[in-house]
Amino acid sequence: MSPSVNHTDIISPSATNAIAILENKTQHRKPKTNQHEPHHKLGVISCAPEGMKMIYYNVAACILIIAASTEIVLSCPSECSCSTNSNGVNVNCKNRGLTAIPRNFPNSSYYIDLEDNQITTIQQGAFEALTALQRLYMRGNNLTFIKNDTFEHNINLQYLDLHNNQITTIQPGAFQNLAALLTLYLSGNNLTFVKYDTFEHNIKLEHLYLYNNQITTIQQRIFQNLSALLEISMGGNNLTFVKNNTFEHNNNLIYIDLDLVCDCNVPFWSWVKSQSFHEDFVTCLDRGNVKLSSLQESDFDNCTYDSCYPDYCSNGGSCSQNSYGDLVCSCVGGLTGTTCTVLQTTVLK
Repeated sequence: MSPSVNHTDIISPSATNAIAILENKTQHRKPKTNQHEPHHKLGVISCAPEGMKMIYYNVAACILIIAASTEIVLSCPSECSCSTNSNGVNVNCKNRGLTAIPRNFPNSSYYIDLEDNQITTIQQGAFEALTALQRLYMRGNNLTFIKNDTFEHNINLQYLDLHNNQITTIQPGAFQNLAALLTLYLSGNNLTFVKYDTFEHNIKLEHLYLYNNQITTIQQRIFQNLSALLEISMGGNNLTFVKNNTFEHNNNLIYIDLDLVCDCNVPFWSWVKSQSFHEDFVTCLDRGNVKLSSLQESDFDNCTYDSCYPDYCSNGGSCSQNSYGDLVCSCVGGLTGTTCTVLQTTVLK
């Protein structure tokens, strides 16, 4: 399929500036005429030096336009269409039946849409040269994991949409170079947990979407560095308990969406009641999906749910709840860690 390119829109900023200069010169360098001679002589065309200069300027401008256009056309993936605006190149590869990511994106791409294809993996170096990339859409594909170096060079990426894939694993460091990231969609995947340092370097992140996964536990400190966070959506998961200090560093949070078993979680209820959200969709799975903030303290008087839900502590560890409402595991068999998943090693001297 031939790329659909609007040639009038694909002139680079540098080419545009050059053409403007040329056009400005031609407007001010009109051929001089002798006041005592007629402006034309029986159809004979004047080839005076100044007239030739005008021709050269016009030809040069045309060459610049063609060169700029050709550069974009040749570098646009054949399966996609490319256009430009003041930000750079816009690449549309949406719903093209792709099974792999094209390799020849223009280096000045700022917007790439790969939605609704059958891409299963982001191959190494797929976006390596795209340091100007600001928006990347990959929802509706078949991705299963995100490697640690996938977005290593995309330092200007602000919007990343990985919604509705089949992602089960996000490797450590996958997002560590995305310091400019503002919006991240990881919703509609198969995540069962998200490691505590996954978003450690995304200090500008404002909108985080993790809804419709299979997450059972929010790891401690996972949102600690996200002081700019405005919105978090985690509805449609399998949360059974949320600690009262989970969002203690997110002082700018104005929208929160999650559902959980609320029965005896008084500490988290107290925290929710103390906040002034613009919108609060914290709902109780065990109370007919009523809002947690709508409950009164007396509603917790006769709760029977054991906050130490089955399998919270792994590998035979036993669970208890401290005075702050936090779950604490007592591990056995040489294991340690928050939920008894780390094997202790003895260093021999």
